[in-house]
Formats: sequence, C-alpha cells, structure tokens
Amino acid sequence: MHCAKFYAWHYPTGGGFDDFDTAGFDRMDEGSRHQGKEEQEAPHAESIRQLAAYFKPGFVPFRLDFEAGRAYPLSMLSDAQLRELTKFAESLADLARSVLAPAHAQVETAVEIKADGTPVTVADKECERLMRAAINQAYPDHGILGEEFGPEKTDAEFCWVLDPIDGTKSFLSRVPLYVTLIGLLYRGQPVLGLIDQPILRERVIGDNRTTTLNGRVVRVQEVPLKQAVVLSSDFDMIRTHQPQAAWSHLVPAVAYTRTWGDGYGYLLVASGRAHIMVDPVMNPWDLIPVIPIMRGAGAVVTDWHGGDARQSGHVITAAPALHAEVLRRLNGPAV
Repeated sequence: MHCAKFYAWHYPTGGGFDDFDTAGFDRMDEGSRHQGKEEQEAPHAESIRQLAAYFKPGFVPFRLDFEAGRAYPLSMLSDAQLRELTKFAESLADLARSVLAPAHAQVETAVEIKADGTPVTVADKECERLMRAAINQAYPDHGILGEEFGPEKTDAEFCWVLDPIDGTKSFLSRVPLYVTLIGLLYRGQPVLGLIDQPILRERVIGDNRTTTLNGRVVRVQEVPLKQAVVLSSDFDMIRTHQPQAAWSHLVPAVAYTRTWGDGYGYLLVASGRAHIMVDPVMNPWDLIPVIPIMRGAGAVVTDWHGGDARQSGHVITAAPALHAEVLRRLNGPAV
C-alpha cells in the first residue's frame, strides 16, 4: 500500500510516498523522520486503538507525527473505483435531499430526544433508512456506521459513514446550515467525503486529492490571521470541552468569528469562503466525512494540539500556514 506524507510547511499538493504495512503503521525509518526526532507514542494512543476497533476489529491506524508531519491515504483506490463510489455517494445524497427538501417546507417537525440529550427527527431516521437500503442493495458486502441506527458490518473492507442531518437544531429552526454527511472508509482509512446542503443545493465532495463544490474545484484560502474568518458550531462547547485552550488568544487576532458551523462550516472553509473551522468535540459520523474533503482542498486537519483528530475527536482545519498559527495561539503563551 502507498500513502502520501505531507508536511505543514509544504504546499499540500506536494509530498513523498512511503510504504505502510497492512495494519496501517508508518514504517518510515528513523533517518527519514523530520529533524531525526525519536519515535514516541502519539497523544491519546489508546483512544485511537479503541476508535479503530469500532470500525474494524484488530485494525490499528498508522500514527501521525503529532508536530507537523501528516500521513494519510492518497491513492488507495483506482480512479475507476473512485468515480464509481463518488457517483454512488451522490445518489445517496440525492435520496437524502428527497426527504429533507419537503421536510424543510413543513411548518411543524416531530422531535424525539435521544439518550444523549440531542434531538432527532423523523426526517433524520427516514434519510438514514433510505441510504442504508441503497447501500445494502448496491454493495451488500459494505459496512455502515450511521448516527441514528448504529454499526452494521463495520469490519468490512469498505464502510460507509452516515449523518443524515448534521445540525439538527438548525434544521428544526429551518436555518439552512444543516447538511447531510456521507463518508467512506477503505480498510479503515477515510477515502471519500461528501457534504450536501439540500436547500441551497450546494454539494462538496473530496477524495484527499481534489475537492469540488457543485463540480468546480475548490481550495482553502491562505490569508493572514488578522483577515481570517473562524467558524465553530457552538462557542459554549469550546469552553466545556477545550477549557485548556487559549481561545481568548485567538479571537482578538482574527477578523471575526461566527457560529456558521456543523458540517456547513467545513463546506465554507473548503471552498475558501471562510478560513478556519474549529470543532471542540466530534463523533465519528461527523468527522470521517469531512477529512477527505478538507485534505482534498489543501487544508491541514489535526486535533487542537496538532495530533490526529481521529484519536481525540476534536478538530482544527485550515490552510497550512494559517493552521500552524492557530495552533500556536491556542497552545502557546499570550502573544
């Protein structure tokens, strides 16, 4: 298997290829490590093993150098496979649109409260049912992990990751910031992601190499920090889940912050309309779909400390130089 290794100081379309073993461990020899740093266990290493086991028993993802180095799949699938699977992902998004567009026009929405205290609607469940049925018909050997109905054959070589409505609270108020998220794991690695906003009819698709918005190639914007627009879903969640982060060091240094978040925030950053997306806590069905999109658009994707977001379940993503500055502000002394 071949994977691309990118570094934050390189433009994201450049990189060297290294061999990875089938378990996903980085086999890069010590002499090739940046500045000869000794190998060390990544932060929250046990968490990544647990998350990996959830997706594929016995699979341990490759570690990422948790300073600047990044390693992730680039060409694990052939172009023909990617075209076929991308077309199918779009058909899933079309199914979700067929439910959500009419539901958006309704005056009232039936709501249930899940065990974790978050709302779920009839539309959430119907979207996921339709997408699961389509996957099981077209690819009966593929696995599925969905927010509403849980895991199904997640040890399969291919596993679809579904969030029918990311941003249910926005949906309840008919604010078109909610999206459908669709991701695809291949041998445990995110290879395809899709974000669809059914009312604005905006759809972004990424495969770690390229990201498009309604068929047009898009890239993240590299801007000075003072010109950057920072997005998140809920600033109260930052105080709750990232209390050690120096959020107050970042906010005065940027142009402005907005809660244009959930999955739509990633669409905005990937297409260059905003610049930094920060999520203090994420579930797998929120995270997996956006990773290939942001990487395909040229962004760096890490957790709040520069480590692997899949380990920790929290994300900062932006163009490389901007991303490095955000990490410095959040984790360093006041500047």
